Formats: sequence, structure tokens, C-alpha cells
Amino acid sequence: MDPAALYAEHRDDVLRFLRGRGAGDDAEDLCQEVFVRVLRAPYVERGNMRGWLRTVAVHILIDLRRQQARRPTLLVEDITPFSQGAEDPELLALPERLAVAAALPALSPIYRAICAAVGRDEGTMEMQRWMRCPAGTVKSRKSRALHTLRERLEAS
Repeated sequence: MDPAALYAEHRDDVLRFLRGRGAGDDAEDLCQEVFVRVLRAPYVERGNMRGWLRTVAVHILIDLRRQQARRPTLLVEDITPFSQGAEDPELLALPERLAVAAALPALSPIYRAICAAVGRDEGTMEMQRWMRCPAGTVKSRKSRALHTLRERLEAS
């Protein structure tokens, strides 16, 4: 199985298949993931390559939906409104919170989720559970996410 020929022959079909199932902006990345998984798997003559690729694509879409369901998102609506007294520390921190909320959309989805988890005071072990990676990876991603957020805040 020649990887270049496989990709050239089936890429458009897989891409169209993913877009037709609501992959949207993620379709290109998911299409690449389909071919990466296919090339990593030991190939056994299946007869219908197109069907096998579509089956792999469906599994990747299911994985994506599960990840999206697990990832928390911080929305501007989650920020405390001006209904509390002026001496309230939450109200005094509102300008900073609004600045953070405005900077979050510029971050990648994983960095947004990490920043939201930090805002909820989640520890490394809690983040490790939903990120499904070792503690060291969680700490480095957390560091990069907060550094990127700080850069965005300083730029605005």
C-alpha cells in the first residue's frame, strides 16, 4: 500500500465524508488523522478501502465528540454581573475577568480549557483525568497556556 497513492486517491472522499457529518473547520485535521491511523494499522486486505477509511473516519468523529463533551468552556456569561455591591472583591476584579474573557477566544481550545480549569482552582490531578496525560504534561501545558494568556493580555 503506497501511502501517497492512497492519500491522493481517497483524500477528497474522506474530506467530503467528514464535512457531511458536521466536522466543519476540523475536517482537514480529522482527514489527516484518518490517514495517520490507517497507515499505523497493519493492513489486511479488506476489499473495500473506501469503506475502511470511512469507518476509521466515523471512529475519529466519535472520539472528537467525546472530547468536546468532556472539555469545559468558560463563557462570558459565566462572569458575575454588576448585581453585587461595590465592595465585593468579585466586582472589583471584573475588569480583569472581562479582559481574560476577551483574550480566551484567541487561545487554542485546549489552552482555553486549561485556563478555565485554573480559574476553577482545579489541581494537576483533576486536570490529568480529563486531559488523559501524565502530570508532567499537564504542568507544561498549563504553564504554556498561562504564558500565552499573559502575552495576549499584555498585547491588548
